Amino acid sequence: MYRFFESIAIINGQVRNLEYHQDRVNRTFAKFYKASNLLVLKDVINDSILNKEGRFKCKVLYNNLKHDLYLEKYSPKVFKHHYLVDIGRVEYNFKYVNRNYLLRNCNNDLNSHALFFKKNLLTDGEFANIILNNGISWVTPKTALLEGTMRRYLLDQKRIILKDIAIEDLHQYNSFKLINALNSFEEAKEYSISDIIFKL
Repeated sequence: MYRFFESIAIINGQVRNLEYHQDRVNRTFAKFYKASNLLVLKDVINDSILNKEGRFKCKVLYNNLKHDLYLEKYSPKVFKHHYLVDIGRVEYNFKYVNRNYLLRNCNNDLNSHALFFKKNLLTDGEFANIILNNGISWVTPKTALLEGTMRRYLLDQKRIILKDIAIEDLHQYNSFKLINALNSFEEAKEYSISDIIFKL
């Protein structure tokens, strides 16, 4: 059984932010699989994958002994509304395959999307990191559960800044985006803060 995974964007044969994914794999092995040979992502993404035109999601499932790779055409999801979920003491520091404990309080409506908070501070979206616009700059919660590869890239590029974001302060922002490996700053849809259902 696989314990961890990476979802990697491949666009017209170009692998996006591979070094950031590899860094996360390195940290996972350092924590859980110190005595095992490291999984090297560039060695498992073969030429047949890179020869495809379009936008693809490459999912690499792995543990310390083996890995599997799945490729699918990617179409971004668009949500009609977002709702807030208090996740209590939940931790998600590594990209675990089993996310049931994280998603147990989310609904099954495909048109809606959960925004998580913890100790009254915004953390992430259900399947993505969140960035918010206050009219001057784009910010992302300091308290993110998982540091996504696109979030780390945008921080390194100084295009977004870290900030504690309390739930009661969300009205100070105009809009937000959900970013992840498959959705860059430019690609991610911009939602209005009014799209969030404030029912705590």
